[in-house]
Amino acid sequence: MTTEPIALGLEEDDDLFARPPRTPMRSTPKAAHIVCRVCGRPAMVAIGWAALLCPECIGDLDATRDRVASWLGGTLARLEQAKVVWEAERDASPAKEKWDRVQDAMIAVAEKRITAYQFDSTWAKRKAQGGPLAALLIAHEAYARECEQISEELAKLHDAQTEINAAFLATEI
Repeated sequence: MTTEPIALGLEEDDDLFARPPRTPMRSTPKAAHIVCRVCGRPAMVAIGWAALLCPECIGDLDATRDRVASWLGGTLARLEQAKVVWEAERDASPAKEKWDRVQDAMIAVAEKRITAYQFDSTWAKRKAQGGPLAALLIAHEAYARECEQISEELAKLHDAQTEINAAFLATEI
């Protein structure tokens, strides 16, 4: 009984484990998707791009910096206006004298002398009772929501300014 070798259809010079030929280097640089920290638009930029800014924003850094400074000025003005409105509502409230006790309770929560649950429960009870104190608590909640939105906007502005600074540092003088 003679056994014949199985024919693989390969020439003897072929090596099954040879490395495939290398492809030539790409002539175009690799790109990355980013979201611009100033305008919020998505953009494709080259790997190693100076900052997380779209080509339009990085193209005129002085104008971009001025736009962010204007945005910051408007945001800080909104914060100041929210504070003025809150203080006017607090000062005009018949429950103004009770506000000191509310602040003392807020401080007690921060110092862990009372739990946030106790504070929140008492807050909800006072609101449910209605009257001037409830109106003051509702006004403070609106003020706190506005401050939270402004805080998020300030964080975005900080990120935008950080990227502008990185782009300025990457430019040749």
